[in-house]
Parts: sequence; structure tokens; C-alpha cells
Amino acid sequence: LNRAARVGNAIRGVVGKGGSSGGKAKDKEKNSATVDDGKYSVITEESILELVDVSRAGCMNESASHPLSSILTNKTSQKRRAAAISSSSFLESDADEQLLIVLPFKQAVKPRAVVLQAKLHDSAPKTVKIFVNMPNLDFQDAEDADPTVEFTMENEKATLKLPATKCNCVSSMTIFIEDNNGADTTVLHHLDIIGKK
Repeated sequence: LNRAARVGNAIRGVVGKGGSSGGKAKDKEKNSATVDDGKYSVITEESILELVDVSRAGCMNESASHPLSSILTNKTSQKRRAAAISSSSFLESDADEQLLIVLPFKQAVKPRAVVLQAKLHDSAPKTVKIFVNMPNLDFQDAEDADPTVEFTMENEKATLKLPATKCNCVSSMTIFIEDNNGADTTVLHHLDIIGKK
């Protein structure tokens, strides 16, 4: 399917201008990143998911039956998180494996990690690029622009640690899931943002 088919699932109501300026060259080095095992204990800050402006959040290429809103709730406790993983609520891509998630915040925040978790290895995210304060990216921008940080997930769950020097005054976060481990679509059961106000 061509790119236009996916852009039809456009992000609604995201405000502010986000530039994709900066290097477009794909041969630049990836930003350094750390991937942990998904346990909250490795991060001292708490969930700031409640500070996401859900009314302006959106996701390109989301399935109509399994949209971003299925997982965009504040599940900070281990018990509620486990319930979310075992439930039928999940985010799934539509036309292919890519997802472009935009999370505007109600105020400036200091995110320190992104927690992602899936159930199955094949449909779990693999290459994840995160952009801060660039809410208007489309798929082509996300593929070409230099991300704030880039990760390769080896397992179904991971805590993706963000560089504090680049994430001290964040009004929006864009999460680009570029590919998975071979499935036709990507499925994500849990999403959280760890940090502080």
C-alpha cells in the first residue's frame, strides 16, 4: 500500500509546529541509548502518563478496532500493569508494521524513560525512534530525520532510557515504531512514560 493510505489515519488535533529540520542523512551515527528489562525499579522517577493530553494525542496507521486509546491510560502500579498485559486491549498497526504515536503533554515535562511491552515476539516493536518537541512529523519525516534517540528492542518488553540532556523541557513526544520482528502488523499492549514534572 502506498504511503497515502496510511496517512489517512491522520493524527487529530495535535498543535504546535514540529520541524523535521536537522540532518536528513541516513548514514549518520545513531544516538546512544540504553535499553533495560522493563522493570520500573531501574527508574527513580514515576509515571507521567497522566500528563499526556489525551484529547490531542494520536497515532498514524492505527487499527480502527485497536487504536492508541486502548492503551493510553495511567497504569502505574504493577498490578494494573499486569492486568493491562493480560487484557484484550492493545494498540495494533493497520496497513503494515509501522506506527507513529504523538503524545502532547499538558505542561512541560522531563521524561526519563519510555516503557513498551508486547505479548508476542514476532509482532513486538523492534526499531524504535523517539523525537521530542516535533509533533507534526509524518512517516517520511520520521524515516529521514535524526531522532532524539533510537533503540533496538531485543525482547517483548523494555524500558528505553532517555538522555536527560535532550529531554529537560518536553512539550510533546513522538514515538516511531519503524519495524517489528517479522509479523505483518505491530501489536503493543503497554505504554508508559517515566519522568517528572
